[in-house]
Amino acid sequence: SASASASASASASDSDSASTSAFAQASNSAFNRTARTSVFDKSEHPQGPSILNSATMPTLGYRTCPIVNGQYVGAPPPKNEAERLSMMQSTGLLKDWSPDHMATIDRITELFARLCDVPVGLITLIDEERQVFKSRYIAHGSMKGLRETSRNVSFCAWTLLSKTPEDQVFIVNDASKDFAFRDNPLVTGGPKIRFYVGVPIVFEGFVLGTLCGIDYTPRPQGVDSEVLVQMQNLAALISTEFHKMSRALLEAEGAEGVPIVFE
Repeated sequence: SASASASASASASDSDSASTSAFAQASNSAFNRTARTSVFDKSEHPQGPSILNSATMPTLGYRTCPIVNGQYVGAPPPKNEAERLSMMQSTGLLKDWSPDHMATIDRITELFARLCDVPVGLITLIDEERQVFKSRYIAHGSMKGLRETSRNVSFCAWTLLSKTPEDQVFIVNDASKDFAFRDNPLVTGGPKIRFYVGVPIVFEGFVLGTLCGIDYTPRPQGVDSEVLVQMQNLAALISTEFHKMSRALLEAEGAEGVPIVFE
């Protein structure tokens, strides 16, 4: 009986050890991630970042009609959606961020909005069925009460389709006249979005969300190329912050549960 008890205890110990080892391996893998997004290189792209919009979607192999069976369904999912969502979950970034990290990110969001000269600046994460506004700068307008929306009405979801996200920016000059957005509830009703510019935020090769600017009036002239370059640089800075935050969030999670073993 004592022998059986000792055997059971050893088996449980081995199981716990294996569980701890598996958790540690996954955590260490996450912690070893490094920010691979760098500042925009004008020597490689002398004309500035390339502009992505609804008219260029067919060249990427995606449908552009946002209406299916009479319903507004928005952007199609990217071809790597399953892997992208898996990466999103593994980062822990959908959880609450620390006040220190929020302060840094909020400053970048406001800087971006002022750079674009728009009343709304956002940092979004695109989950399976929703877009979450993780950081918001809203000078005025009816978007002040929004903290997330369903994914189907998300402008940012279209930026996920970027083929080369490190050097592309998604722009909608006048959503009310753009066939991919004119029937969007955020265009036909409040907050009546007209202008949108979104820069992909890349994490380990996956676009997790965007740094974006919104205006309630059209902007047919678009955005100056030098401003586009600075937008890309700010998105690269956010990617670096995301790596720091992901590590901190996973460390905190490990402290509350199974201990993390650092190599």
